[in-house]
Amino acid sequence: MATCPLFAGKPEFLADNRIIEFSCKSPFLNIELKYGCWYKLERGDWNIQTWSGPALVASLSDWLNSTAPKATSLMIYNLDKWLFSLRTYLVSMGRAYSHQSAYLDSSQKTRFSHSNSQLVSAFRQIYLVIQEAYDDRPEYEREIWDLRRLGVTLNPAISNYKLNFTKISQPWLVQAAKHFMRYSLASCTAGTCKSRLIALTIFSSFLKEQYPLLESVDLNRSVIEAYLSYLNKSGMMASTWFHHLVHLRIFLELCSREDWAKVPGKRLIYNEDFPHLPKLQPRFIPADVMEQLNCHLNTFPEPLRQMVFMLRECGMRLSEMLTLSLDCLLQDASGDWFLCYYQHKMKKEHTIPFSQEVAAVIQQQQATVKSKWGNTIAILFPGPKGQPFKQRGFFNALNRACCARDIRDSSGRLYRFHAHQFRHTLATQMINNGVPQHIVQRFLGHESPEMTMRYAHIHDQTLKEAYIRFRSQVIDITGQVVTATQVNSGEMQWFKKNILAQTLPNGDCALPVVAGPCPHANACLTCTHFRTDASFLERHKVQRRETECLLLIARNNNWQRQVEMNERVKENLERIIEALEKEEKKDA
Repeated sequence: MATCPLFAGKPEFLADNRIIEFSCKSPFLNIELKYGCWYKLERGDWNIQTWSGPALVASLSDWLNSTAPKATSLMIYNLDKWLFSLRTYLVSMGRAYSHQSAYLDSSQKTRFSHSNSQLVSAFRQIYLVIQEAYDDRPEYEREIWDLRRLGVTLNPAISNYKLNFTKISQPWLVQAAKHFMRYSLASCTAGTCKSRLIALTIFSSFLKEQYPLLESVDLNRSVIEAYLSYLNKSGMMASTWFHHLVHLRIFLELCSREDWAKVPGKRLIYNEDFPHLPKLQPRFIPADVMEQLNCHLNTFPEPLRQMVFMLRECGMRLSEMLTLSLDCLLQDASGDWFLCYYQHKMKKEHTIPFSQEVAAVIQQQQATVKSKWGNTIAILFPGPKGQPFKQRGFFNALNRACCARDIRDSSGRLYRFHAHQFRHTLATQMINNGVPQHIVQRFLGHESPEMTMRYAHIHDQTLKEAYIRFRSQVIDITGQVVTATQVNSGEMQWFKKNILAQTLPNGDCALPVVAGPCPHANACLTCTHFRTDASFLERHKVQRRETECLLLIARNNNWQRQVEMNERVKENLERIIEALEKEEKKDA
């Protein structure tokens, strides 16, 4: 191992681990084992620092020597036969071929599952590497496509980078599905292509179960009606069912148009076949749960703590946070900080402002990464292998940490977090704190206001306060109450609809924005369009005192024009204050 380039600069390996002996009696199997191990280590799929190479290779060599000492290649048998042989061998040697691992289910309860032992898993991976190496067919002719080799842009935070056609049973459907995927890859994301292939895989399972001999020319409306019943009984969510039908209809219509399969030329899936989608419910994290999370956040391990903090403060999608570049910080001439990152879903760069506190967290993480990895890493949150954390790994780590700290909802149940809830939560907080919707839309990077409204939820308390404000007495500059007549009510509704574009620090202006610029220039308290209410009473009293000071200075300097203007302002302020105080006494 000391002379192998893969282990250069790794002094942490002990002396007894520095020799890996490939001792298969068959030289051909030795070569394949060497290639398989090298390939997995070179690509970073196996961690050099934790790889138990000598013991793993010795065990595999012993098994192959007892099972197939003269084999010319691993390809002489299929994978299932090799795995059965290996498990049988391990049992005969008194060794386990599987192990039990714990996980949290959707209700945060601990469950256990059985998975392959390290030896069985390693052989399985080596076999697949060798199988792929011998397969010299073009990628599009294979049963499993590696999207990396096709040059498809992939999200590095997601580990699934293959399209698998082996679960489609019907030969005609396999060939048509390959045409469909090749067509889709040209214009759709990898995620959309995977969803389309899943839809065809489910349709294939249905045909195998209920129409095993069906050919493409036999597809008709009755088959589709049976499929609708199949989906209805499957127990899947309406939204999942909906999207499966969308993808299947696109596929069937393209098959007819492009002649991928001899399917009927008429539409087989009607608009009324799609299930009714329920109104989307708000997905923000409840305030009491958020408070518990904030209390425990400092006890989270690194870098999970920083990751959760970033999601909470910036409202990014999980994939965007996990792939943040190390140099994601920008600073303007005023010293304010901005975060620049790539939105994989929207396929664009996005920049948002944020606080000094967030900047400090990022700078601390940058220093940690540079201290550990030097200049070899270009991402802010590298995993143990130097690659971005995977979404599934973050999701599991977050919920394990929250379960260990007993974070519960108002009903007493352990709360299960989903990363996207932080995005919904931030949008809801911004809307309820008075941030205009178009600003929230810009902050989240949405293309449409409709998408923003799916994220932002107006709390009942916010609605109540807005209503109270609307119903409160409105006073003009003469101190007269502006009653809520039908005309005025409509005017105020129009005014609110235009986002209070003429909001003032001590009231509102009733002059519509479309009427042009204000003709009174900083003289709101002498303008007939000015409106105010009791919520600004203290501000008016402060302004009266300031006006009295200005009057004194103007009189001492014989500034007659300033005296006239400020006397009018003072008189109007006194009338406004008197009227508002009377209204307060009535309410009391």
